[in-house]
Amino acid sequence: MFNDNVIDVESYPIVFDKLKLKMELGFLLKKYPWHPHSNQLSLVHTGEYEDPADQIYDGIGSIIKPGLDNRLNRVYREGKEKEKFTHLHPAVKNTYFEFVINKVREFSEKPIGRIRLMMLRSKTCYSWHKDDDLIRYHIPIITNPRCFIVTEHGLYTMETEGKLYSLVSTAMHTAMNASQDDRVHLLFDTI
Repeated sequence: MFNDNVIDVESYPIVFDKLKLKMELGFLLKKYPWHPHSNQLSLVHTGEYEDPADQIYDGIGSIIKPGLDNRLNRVYREGKEKEKFTHLHPAVKNTYFEFVINKVREFSEKPIGRIRLMMLRSKTCYSWHKDDDLIRYHIPIITNPRCFIVTEHGLYTMETEGKLYSLVSTAMHTAMNASQDDRVHLLFDTI
């Protein structure tokens, strides 16, 4: 079923302070709760909204381009191209999240678009899908060995909290949380 010659998840020798990441997450969640439908927060926004309470949800959910062969992702937000997510949310400025964002931007060979915190509830998974950007960077903030990335080529884990990983997101994939605890990743789209 899986192709041993294709690697869809790669880890890098870049590890951020997991305690600082968890602390920043806690501060942010005290002010802005997870979006009730997507369990996401956006750390960057388009500038379309003035209220930080609206900016934190600008860019959450699926953004797919017309014509992408991805019928399982049904949400398309017209005019929400990833290139427009250039404004850092005010609650993230001068924080450890901003430091991490800048380091990932420096590291990435491709420009970074949306940057989201994504929570996957315990005992759940996402739909089987693919994205239109070749690479997505992940930094697990809260995870455990029973959280998986499943692609058309294999089963992977991103076990080390604070470590930078990439996913070839044009491959069909899903994230699965087979544990009793919620999983949180900091996710970077590329353009």
